[in-house]
Amino acid sequence: MSSIEIQPLASYPELVEICAAWNLNEFGASEDCGLEELTSALRGIIEKDSGELALIAHYDNTPAGFALLIDCDLESHSHLKPWLASLVVARAFRGKGIGRALVAAVELAAAKRGDERLFLYSSTPDYYRPLGWQFFEDLKKEDRRFEIMSKTL
Repeated sequence: MSSIEIQPLASYPELVEICAAWNLNEFGASEDCGLEELTSALRGIIEKDSGELALIAHYDNTPAGFALLIDCDLESHSHLKPWLASLVVARAFRGKGIGRALVAAVELAAAKRGDERLFLYSSTPDYYRPLGWQFFEDLKKEDRRFEIMSKTL
């Protein structure tokens, strides 16, 4: 039987660049944020004691995805905290429940630190609705439409 394990990325610092590359492949680069900047940002999350968290999923002991619990994912919405961000499952591992496991792990981590509500934004909100996430606000960013969602923990 296959197994999914979710652990802090801080326990696997050698996987930071892989997670940054997944993020870059999934969400693309901007003119001021490429692989080096994403790697540095992830290292900053795992090396500081800010309450932010990077989680990595292993599927049968193979790195398969990651997600973040961060204080701000949108500068325009810095008043909303905290955020589930950068949910990425490597293409070869999709459809195995890894994304749902990462979402649940971020939700649990947020609840454990005392957060009562969690936010995210996505161009695929229908993925999150069955997980209990609700519409919060429409968002247009870089000529794309997103939905800001929230979940009471």
